[in-house]
Amino acid sequence: MPCPILILAYPRAEPYEQRNFMISFFSVIAAAFGIVSSAPGYCLALIAVLAGAYHICAVCRGAFIRKNFSVLMLRGFIFSAFLLYMLMKKELSCFYQALSGFSLAFSGLVGTLTGREVLMGVTYSGLDLVCLFLIAVAVTCVFYRKKTPSRYLPLSGFIGIFIIWGAYILMWTILAENSISLGLGFIEPITGPLDYRALLFAGLLGEYMFLYRKLCRETGTAKAGSKARMGTAALAALCLALYLVSYIEPKAYEPIAGKRIIFWDSGIDFSIPENGKYGLDNVGMFGFLPRYLETKGYSCVMVDTVDDEVLETADVLAVINPMSTPDAESLEAIRSFIERGGGLLAVGDHTGGEQIRLPLNAVLEPAGISFNFDSAAPFKTLWPDEFVMRRSPVFNGISGRQIQVVVGASLETSYSARPLLIGRCGYSDAGDPENAANGFLGNMRFERGERVGDLILAAESSYGKGKIIAFGDTSFLQNISIAYSYPLINNLFAYLAENSAGTNSVAGGNGNVTLYAASCVIDAQHMPSFSIDKSGNAVDGFIASSLRAGMTAYISQGSSLSEMMEETGGLRLIVLVEPALALSAEEKISLNAFVEKGGFVMIFGTYKSPEATKGLFSQFGFSFANIPIGRVSPDTAPEMAFWNACPLLYKELPAADKEAGVDSLIEIWGYSVIARADIGKGAIYVFGDADFIKNKNLESVDTYRKGNVDFISGLLDEIAKDREPAPGKEVWE
Repeated sequence: MPCPILILAYPRAEPYEQRNFMISFFSVIAAAFGIVSSAPGYCLALIAVLAGAYHICAVCRGAFIRKNFSVLMLRGFIFSAFLLYMLMKKELSCFYQALSGFSLAFSGLVGTLTGREVLMGVTYSGLDLVCLFLIAVAVTCVFYRKKTPSRYLPLSGFIGIFIIWGAYILMWTILAENSISLGLGFIEPITGPLDYRALLFAGLLGEYMFLYRKLCRETGTAKAGSKARMGTAALAALCLALYLVSYIEPKAYEPIAGKRIIFWDSGIDFSIPENGKYGLDNVGMFGFLPRYLETKGYSCVMVDTVDDEVLETADVLAVINPMSTPDAESLEAIRSFIERGGGLLAVGDHTGGEQIRLPLNAVLEPAGISFNFDSAAPFKTLWPDEFVMRRSPVFNGISGRQIQVVVGASLETSYSARPLLIGRCGYSDAGDPENAANGFLGNMRFERGERVGDLILAAESSYGKGKIIAFGDTSFLQNISIAYSYPLINNLFAYLAENSAGTNSVAGGNGNVTLYAASCVIDAQHMPSFSIDKSGNAVDGFIASSLRAGMTAYISQGSSLSEMMEETGGLRLIVLVEPALALSAEEKISLNAFVEKGGFVMIFGTYKSPEATKGLFSQFGFSFANIPIGRVSPDTAPEMAFWNACPLLYKELPAADKEAGVDSLIEIWGYSVIARADIGKGAIYVFGDADFIKNKNLESVDTYRKGNVDFISGLLDEIAKDREPAPGKEVWE
């Protein structure tokens, strides 16, 4: 939202000049359109700067030349009222749900009347723009009135707005179905996919201009009395206060040592990555989650059945992809547990039936939350840039890319529940009850009649003294994803356990899980060349190898390297993949100290890498030869492969010459491409291939390079060799 100062600093007050009013009002509306549209940040910034500069200059001119500020107050009142609307939408769940229901109902009515099925959420329907112009018409008619005002003018303005809105929805269905043939994809850098609200904006602005000119002809100059001035000032002050309050950070939560978390095992996959099993489809599902929580001090227990005796000692109950519906006695035990202060985390995947969806809906009945028979799919590959995160302790300090929700079920919520996470630019793909062989998936293509925009992906409710949180996707809890989503997991379980009344919490957890005592940090703060997604340029394969070696992997997205070194327990390894942004002086000092005290560092780069990467190699005495070796296998290890290798140099000599303290580990055509340098009590590993660590060269869903995986696993095993032997599953049961 724009700065309140710019909202109140409106253009020049020239009560008799309609043309100047419309020019200035257009700039105000343009800024408003930037707020409610899905335009990327740079577009909104440009609008705000241009509109703000115009407003300030015009107000300064008006302050010196004009006496009547009635029109200025009119504009300020309109925009302040709209800001209040946006704040209510953001902070009041019941208000947002009412808007959402109205948007779906109106678009559905238009679809029924025109024979073109359509269901549009608040974003895609353009309801925010409609409400803006409704506010503008109402306020303008109040300001421009005489003792005997035209009674039907405001009504005609409202009717005109709804007619234009309905026409836009009908036009949207036509444009959406023909977007490819019409070449409409070119506007997507400015707006989201299938987002044509600029047309609605133009139509509503034309309607308002017509109404304003008619008002001016009938009533003349706007006159603001003392009540109007006081009302404008009061509304502006209220909006400013609420605006500031809305940006107060929620309470931060830290893991609560000793709290007991119960996992209901109804037959799902609680395995972990194991040596000898390759490919990201063979790394297990949820087995790392309880082990990760154990490292944070929680006590994790797995049970086959849920009853009063089990839940008496629990603080949080986690229900993930249940395979069967609990019986009446178990459901009553769960509700009693929540009512006395326990926390329930209910997480499931899309298009479930007798398994997952119906069991979760039975468990969530007191919460007013239910899973839909659909797949909530983003228009783009992933959601992160399209998430709307409602203000909550769960998302404190969290970025969109740390949530790791991909494709799941959308949720329905009653007014007693509160949406937490909303997918703005996506659609609800209906499940196919005949497609049992493929998990009842639909065709995963957007079709007429499927809901578009503003899909609820996570929601919260309360029951008695306890809390209930539901997510329509399990991706963020899966073994590999925890490296990205760990801040969300930390917040989530601490928030749910806050008011719990478990009677058997033991400080420090059960004290038995030592498998993941060591950890590694993969730096994402310095613009690395890997992707934070599920593509071939991601590093999920390396994360899988870290887990096999018994190390917890963290993708550092919100903290500097220095902070991660201080915050991460058992840190043994730091990984830097071709950073384009140089490390700060403090980070360089911390990195040197970390290695000298016994830590390990892996650095990936080539002679084509950014200067920041070359400087990092140089910091440890390495450089590159300008020789493109490319995608080949080493002479001595033909089972391995490089993606884009180049030779490493150490003190201007080939590293293969083994200068003091430097060992060449892998060579191609006599050139060293991977080397190790011992520094103090630790060591650094340098790779002359920035892509060696990435999925496309290491391990992905469908393919893997066994030689590369075994080589990386050997290094990681050596780095984590001080860990205790891996305990069995019974340790945390």
